[in-house]
Amino acid sequence: MLIGIFILVNKLKSGEILWRPAGKVSIALALIIVLGELNTFSTLDRVYPTSIPLSSFHLLLAVFGLILPLIAGLGAWLVVGLATSLYPQAWRIFRAPDRRVWRRDAMVAILITLTAGAALDQLGELVANHFHAYVPVDIGILPASFDSSLPAASYFVSGLTSCLLRTATVAVVIYLVLAALTRRKWWLGVAILLLLISLGPADAHSLREFFLGWTMGFLSAVATAGILVFFYRVNVLAYVGTAFLFPILTPMVILLSLSPRFFIWNGLVLALMTLIVMGWMFLGGQKAQGVPPVANEPESAPGLSQIQ
Repeated sequence: MLIGIFILVNKLKSGEILWRPAGKVSIALALIIVLGELNTFSTLDRVYPTSIPLSSFHLLLAVFGLILPLIAGLGAWLVVGLATSLYPQAWRIFRAPDRRVWRRDAMVAILITLTAGAALDQLGELVANHFHAYVPVDIGILPASFDSSLPAASYFVSGLTSCLLRTATVAVVIYLVLAALTRRKWWLGVAILLLLISLGPADAHSLREFFLGWTMGFLSAVATAGILVFFYRVNVLAYVGTAFLFPILTPMVILLSLSPRFFIWNGLVLALMTLIVMGWMFLGGQKAQGVPPVANEPESAPGLSQIQ
């Protein structure tokens, strides 16, 4: 965190952050969050504390409804601005010819990620069936967002928010790791050690339960790192596409598999909106002239000399 703030200060001093484009992205994110809040407004009375008047409770909801998008937008402004200053080629995601250059390898990377995720889920089920005595019980009555006015809208908003914030955060983390590897920074070893410790479940009740959860977390971390290194690299479209799809695919399948027509229609609407966004990402655009293939082009982190 401190190193990230130090890099942000350096970028602010050098004037490398494009505030206006980053501001447009942050405004879009704030509006998306507002839409998500409106979609859940009809269900918020379920958490109403009867110790205060209902009108006061609604006023608090309105205040928080204004503050949350504002804070999220300001945070996105900083994170997106920092990430795009570290990797200026990320802005090419808005140019159709450049997306065309990225799309083939991005499709392969996303497909491999989804396959690896499904394989890890199956492995987790096998481990849970074999070591059921040491697996934490996690039972949910309803999946998240199923109690909103339109579940499809909630999951779609989650996907859009993820592809903005998660991608920018991953870009900053990758930059820090590359910088530490290049400059052989001591703090990288400490960060890796803390990461390894955090892979285990914090609510484990026994050493066996912790080790079982830690093993699955370690396998997921190794698979993620391997896929990023060998398939994603500097393919911006792959990162954005994966961050958008992951929060959406599983809820979409669940919605379409349920009997009530309300959920089936929401699943169909979610599928249609997802296809529209993925079509924008992967279809159309003439081949860019004079633009080299960047999907698998190795590139060192820029500005490493600024990290002392």
